[in-house]
Order: sequence, then C-alpha cells, then structure tokens
Amino acid sequence: MIASARATLAVVLVLAASHAASAHAQERADALTPPRPGSTVSAPPILEPPERPPELPPEPDRVLESVVARPLVLPPLVARGELTLLVAGSSTYTPTFGLIPALAVGVAPGLELSTAVPFLIGENISPNFGAHFRYFASRPVELGVRALVAIPTTSAAGVTTDGALTLLWHAHPQLALSTEARVAFAFTTPLEYAFVWPVALTFQATSGFFVGATSELAVLRAGHVAWAPGVFLGGTLATRGHAVADVRFALAIRDVAARDVGVEVLLSFAFYFGDLR
Repeated sequence: MIASARATLAVVLVLAASHAASAHAQERADALTPPRPGSTVSAPPILEPPERPPELPPEPDRVLESVVARPLVLPPLVARGELTLLVAGSSTYTPTFGLIPALAVGVAPGLELSTAVPFLIGENISPNFGAHFRYFASRPVELGVRALVAIPTTSAAGVTTDGALTLLWHAHPQLALSTEARVAFAFTTPLEYAFVWPVALTFQATSGFFVGATSELAVLRAGHVAWAPGVFLGGTLATRGHAVADVRFALAIRDVAARDVGVEVLLSFAFYFGDLR
C-alpha cells in the first residue's frame, strides 16, 4: 500500500512539472508574438534612443563686401592695391591734378605695411612709407598706432613724417566710425608742424553700396585753423561674399575757416588680393 501511494505521488509530481514547463513556454511565445488586432494583451515597450538636443547653426562669417565690417589693418598675406585720381583747386592758387598709386600688405597679425608715390603736377615726388600696428581689438572697437615718412626725390623739399593714434568703432552692422589723432612734421626751414584730426562716418546702405561723411580739422604752427567737411559714396565688387574691388568718389571743401576756400575731388579704385577675414 505504501508502494502504491509512492507511485501515485510520483505521477502527480511529473504532471505538475510538465504543466509548469508548458506554461513557461506559452509565456515566452506570447512575449515574442505581436498582439492581434483587438487583443487586450499589450506588447512590451520598445526602448527608443533619447532625442539629441538641436544643434546651433554655425556662426556666419562677416560679409566683407561690407566696408563697415572690415578690420582696422589688413590680415596677414592680404594685399590692397589702390589708385587715386586727385583734382583740387581754389580761387587763389593753381589747380592740382595728380595720380597716387598705393600698396598695402598685411605682414603679420595686426601689422600692415604700406607705400604710396604721389604724382602731382607742379610738386615734387615724395614716396612715402608707413606702418600701422593694431594693439587692441574687440568686437566693436579696434585701436592702433600708425607712422608715416615721406622722402622727397629732390633736395628742394624736406622730409615729412607723421604719427597717429587710430581708432575704428563698428557701432552697428551697417555703421562704422574711424578717426585718428595725428601730428605731422615737415623738416623745412623753419620747421613746420600741425595737428590733424580726421573723422569718417560710413553707412552701409546695401551689401555693396556705401555712403558717408568726413571731417578734418587741422591746426598749423602759425595758429592757422583749417576745416574740411566732405562726403563720399562708393561700391564694392564681391565674389562669394569676399571683396575684390572698391570704387569711391569723395568731395571735400578745404579751408572752410579761412578766406581761401578750395574744393578737392578724389576718385579711387582699390583691389584686394587674399581673404580679408
């Protein structure tokens, strides 16, 4: 009888184990099988990767066909060739005509070297050589120091030199103000010197067209004060957002504070070689 009970218990254990195995297999099958339409059985959640935060667009480069966006000095390995036509005259002295070719090159970060040779009718040829160093630069303001010396080709004229503290203020994406405080010397007999304060305000009307106003105040050794207000306008030829050439027309009224009032007209063409950024 004991043997019969043991046999019955063994059969019960075998049936329980078989039932548990069948239930486990059914659960695995349900988990792998997608739910049928209308079924109340929900599929296991699908884990998706977290969304990436949106990337900020790259900051666009300055559009350097805009003259108000240009730096105080040329960047390294960038050159500017310029040719200026000058006509000046008044009621009391002979009109002046001439050509002024010039060249400027950025030779190092913040350092520009330049030279020009004025060819003016009736005046001595005096090639000049200059250096412009920028010692401070931020987004709106740039400060520099500039030196220039002109050496005449004949002994009849004296050497002239000047030094200046320069400033360029990018007041607005469409507005820039440039100025300098300049002291000039002419090593003649007697020695001549002057303090000159020019100011130029440039407004970028469109990406390739600009207008502006100028003012130049000069105080000479003898106490003579001269003021020359003026206006200018110009345009820029650009390719792929980079300046290639500028053309500028300027008109100034000379010696407004004196009796001998004159007019000066400038027409200049500038060509750039290299990336101005």
